[in-house]
Amino acid sequence: METRTGIIQVLSVMFLEAVQNLPLIAGFMGGLSLWNKSLWLSVTCMVAGSVLSALSMVPTERRIFEGHRESARAVIANVGVFSVLMFGFGAYVRAGWSNWRTDAVGGLVAGAMLGAAQDLAAGEPVGFARVLALGLSCVVSLLVIRWVLQVWPLLVGILAVTIWFTLMMGAYKLWRKACGSPAAAGDIE
Repeated sequence: METRTGIIQVLSVMFLEAVQNLPLIAGFMGGLSLWNKSLWLSVTCMVAGSVLSALSMVPTERRIFEGHRESARAVIANVGVFSVLMFGFGAYVRAGWSNWRTDAVGGLVAGAMLGAAQDLAAGEPVGFARVLALGLSCVVSLLVIRWVLQVWPLLVGILAVTIWFTLMMGAYKLWRKACGSPAAAGDIE
């Protein structure tokens, strides 16, 4: 019975993590596909994905980490940071000089910025493990995005990046739960 409960918990965390990631990644990938057609529509798509993702964290983080409350400050910070990073990623991926070799540095920097911004918005010290998990997620996501854009339709790209990001960040959240760490101590009721 304990194994079954563990499997259900893992699947639940992964599902809730996917709910958070899908709007952000769909907004980014959709915006990236519109980049050369209409920068206005591209940015609108990215911002909409950022807003939906940040708002989806309010109910889902509470279910992942019992007693967690996503503060208004954290939601607003996520919308801002997600939007800026998505536009930055878009400009980076579309730049003539960027390539799979530069994705490692770009992804690590973006992950560090995202992790630091989220921790600071939650009133927490910047966590190395979280920054590392986000950095690795971003590095591989950039590589998958670059490959998928050349080979597969947009929907396949959205699913591939969402699955990767969800597995990486879901594993990080499961690790935090196993260690008994709350999502962010400043947001516990």
